[in-house]
Amino acid sequence: MQISYEYTVEQDPNVIFVLERSTAISTNDRSSNASSFDKNPLIQQITAYQNNQIHYLTPDSWYLSNRGVQAYKQMIADVATVFE
Repeated sequence: MQISYEYTVEQDPNVIFVLERSTAISTNDRSSNASSFDKNPLIQQITAYQNNQIHYLTPDSWYLSNRGVQAYKQMIADVATVFE
C-alpha cells in the first residue's frame, strides 16, 4: 500500500520498513535508485527518523522472490536489524 508523507507524520511510527518496488524491478544501476524517503523534511519529524529506525528492506527478496529459502533468510536478516 502506498501512503503519503503526511499520513506517516500523523501516525508517528517508532519503526518504519521501506520496500522500494522500483529498485526491485529496475534494469538501471541500482545505486541510482537510492531512496530519498528519509530525506523528506516531513519524515525527519517522526520518531522513527529521530531514533534511526528507518530500515530499507532488500527489494529482490521481498518483492521478486519471496518464496525461496534464501529469500526468507534475507527477509529475517532485514527485520532483525531492528533488534541490533
